Amino acid sequence: MTTIDALNREVVFRHLSADDAATMLSVWQMIEGNGLYGAALFRQQLSQQSNCCHFGAISISDRRGMGLVSLGWLGEFGKLTGLYVDPECRHRSIGFGLVSAACAKAADLGLTHVDLEVEQENLAAIQLYQRCGFRLIGSSDETCHFRYPVNVT
Repeated sequence: MTTIDALNREVVFRHLSADDAATMLSVWQMIEGNGLYGAALFRQQLSQQSNCCHFGAISISDRRGMGLVSLGWLGEFGKLTGLYVDPECRHRSIGFGLVSAACAKAADLGLTHVDLEVEQENLAAIQLYQRCGFRLIGSSDETCHFRYPVNVT
């Protein structure tokens, strides 16, 4: 899936492979904190995708990683984790594209739904997930639980 962002850059949203490790390393390090993990570990993560796949947003013009999300599954149930968009790339539909790509993969896999959790104070993420079709199914003191019904007819 390809789109044009708010700065008129062509952005591709795709299922990542080990070959994407160098491009996406800066995004991975932002997620994991302080650059503690290197390209080798990230490449290993991208290689071991039996019940998990990672999606990235990559700027075509400069091959820059802009965001990352992971979809894991067990049987027919999926879980979205680790959505991260580079702060310089926020408010440009990158998060929407990543979540949409992961949900499309969930449909391809025949999953019935995809769940996620988000902190109640993260209003921007909550609004994003709702725009993507996720529905609030519960909450705890600090967390909201959302579900995306994959195969709705």
